[in-house]
Amino acid sequence: MKKTAVTSLVALGAMMLLPGNAAAATTPRVVVDDDRAQCVDADYTSISKAVHEAPAGAVVQVCPGRYREWVTVDKPLTIRGQLDEVEALDCFDPTPSQLDDLDPTRFAIVEPPDESETSLFSLAADNVELAGFVLQGLYRPTPTLVDGFTMYTPAVAASSGYSGYQIHHNLIRKNTFGIELGSNGTTQSRAHHNCLRENRWALANQRQLLKGARIDHNSTFRTQGIAYEIGWAYAGTERLTLDHNASRGDLNGYRVENTAGTLIDQNTVEAGGRGIWVSGRNAGLEVTTNALSGGSLGAILFSTPILAVPEPTTDALVTGNTITGYLGNGVSIGGQAKVTGTELSGNVITENGGTGILVLDGNTDNVIRGNTADRNAFGIRTGLYTTGNTIESNQMLGNGQFDAREATFTTVDGVTVLGNNWIGNQCVTDDPAGTICPAAS
Repeated sequence: MKKTAVTSLVALGAMMLLPGNAAAATTPRVVVDDDRAQCVDADYTSISKAVHEAPAGAVVQVCPGRYREWVTVDKPLTIRGQLDEVEALDCFDPTPSQLDDLDPTRFAIVEPPDESETSLFSLAADNVELAGFVLQGLYRPTPTLVDGFTMYTPAVAASSGYSGYQIHHNLIRKNTFGIELGSNGTTQSRAHHNCLRENRWALANQRQLLKGARIDHNSTFRTQGIAYEIGWAYAGTERLTLDHNASRGDLNGYRVENTAGTLIDQNTVEAGGRGIWVSGRNAGLEVTTNALSGGSLGAILFSTPILAVPEPTTDALVTGNTITGYLGNGVSIGGQAKVTGTELSGNVITENGGTGILVLDGNTDNVIRGNTADRNAFGIRTGLYTTGNTIESNQMLGNGQFDAREATFTTVDGVTVLGNNWIGNQCVTDDPAGTICPAAS
């Protein structure tokens, strides 16, 4: 028995040492500490040197400290700072941030070492994970021109030649531009659980094509330009989901242009300027179940396409959203936006200073159905020369001027013919009087 047992243990030990055995596999790990004060046995004092020398697939663990350097990642690596410390921060703390207000004995802080137009982290490999850092102070307000387009330097640049990025649990603050996210879509890239505050732009793809990505559970605060700029004339996006993000105090929450298959779902936008801004060339856009409140402009705007992207947005779905407390309109489709085939349904739009739903000229063959537009300045109204839309089964009550207003109509032999199809709506006050609301007939 004893001999058998010993033989079995020897055999088991040999099996454990075989290449490919899961129990024997260990992930290479290197440790970085700028002053070796927190991690006395650190292998490196520089993140960039550790990244350069680490083997592909390694974990680069960065201890607390202040790191003034540029880091280029050109192989699959996991680069981790202090996730728990970043996660414990209140991204919406109203106290303005200062570049020296975080303790470098608790946080891994990365800042620019000089005035170069370079990103703090440049990611150019598949399956790179970047987590647990404070990335700050890359303020480069003067753009560079690329093919006639103005480009800004981001704190994190993820190249569109690769995929599988995981960028999470970072505090990215006081930069011109936070994350430039590109991906070729081979595997999903994800940016999640980041705090992006007091940047001019929080996250955009700018010069990078972005395919097959998810942007979720991030917080943006006091963004001076646009929190999420999705697609652009220079480079578009495909198959992108933005969900469960929280935007507060941003001048613009979302801007969407030149996209295919974008879903904006279950996000919150509050106390900012405009909520969601939809420009040209968006196919299959879905804006669903978002909560937008308290902005100084309007909640959702379909704007006139710009010259660089003249094609209109088509076949969009805006449904299940809650919109309240905006100084401007709830949902507006702007003049000559040329939006067609779009459905606005099941939205609850209340107590806004402008119109609940506004459709202006040049937009046709859209359906506005089953919405609640109560206690706004107007409920639902159309602009002059707006025709061919169906406005059906909506509730419009208690609005300041008219619950329902149609600006395009003709009257022949005492019969008023409206330019749009108003069917089965619940309202009290209408213009022209007696043409839309049963209670006003």
